[in-house]
Parts: sequence; structure tokens; C-alpha cells
Amino acid sequence: MVKASAGLVRPAWLAPLCLLLLAACTTTDEAPAPTPAPPQECPEDLAYLQPSLVTPYDKLDSFMGPGVLESTLHKPIDESVEHGGGIDRSIQSVSEQVQELKNELTNADQIRADDKKAGQSDEWIDTYLSAVKDGVTLNQGFLDAVTCRKARLEQTESVPAS
Repeated sequence: MVKASAGLVRPAWLAPLCLLLLAACTTTDEAPAPTPAPPQECPEDLAYLQPSLVTPYDKLDSFMGPGVLESTLHKPIDESVEHGGGIDRSIQSVSEQVQELKNELTNADQIRADDKKAGQSDEWIDTYLSAVKDGVTLNQGFLDAVTCRKARLEQTESVPAS
């Protein structure tokens, strides 16, 4: 307890609480934060996504085909963009792929039932659906990296030469 003037006693926590409430009630006339600049560096490949994958590496590698995961993670994004028809075409096609994979995940119960009827084991179905999640991660990561490249190009094109 803190003794205030005029003999009043107030709890010690009252002053900080009042300041906190005062701060919460204040308004500012600050302008909204500016749009952040594109990142200085864009990922060179998809290796940075490996820790985000949910399927055990050996299962995913086996499911995709031996060596396919490794080459997917380490293929230069610029090479993939060139092979895919350029930045805009890559963004369009990979955006569609991400949406298709997300739709599969939305319909996971139906996929599970259909695969079960087709004789697939629960382990196979679980691995398949896990691989679809990883497909979203990898494709979204690629999309983010290509979008980063596009933003950097647009930024350099809009800067006047000195």
C-alpha cells in the first residue's frame, strides 16, 4: 500500500493500472504504416522449407520417387521459373496448383473413403494426405519466392537511374 496525500491509502498497483488504461484510451493521428518494401533477398531454392514438411522425409521421398524430393528442394527457383514460362506464367500455374491441393485437403474425408474402397491401406492414405499438405507447403513456398522476385523486379524498374 502507498500512502497518498490527505491520508488516503491506495494499492501500489493502482498507478500503473491507471497509466495502462490511459494509454489504451489515447488516440493518435499517425498515418498508417507504409507498405513494407520487398525483401532484399529471395530464396534461391526450396530447401528452407524442409523443416516445415509434415511427412517424414524418407516416406515423402519414397512416395514422390527416389531423389525427386531432393531435386525439388534444391532446384534453383530461377531455373524453374524459366522452365515454367516466366514469372507471370509460373505465378498463375502454381497458384492453380496450390488451390487444387487445398481442395483435395478440403475433401480429405471423401478421398479417404474412395481410397479405402480402392483397397489402399490407412498408412498409404495418411501418407498421401500428408504429402498433399507438403505439396501445398512446397508450392506455396515456390509461389512466395516467385512473387518476391517479381516485387524486386518491379521495385528496380520503378527506381529512376541516377
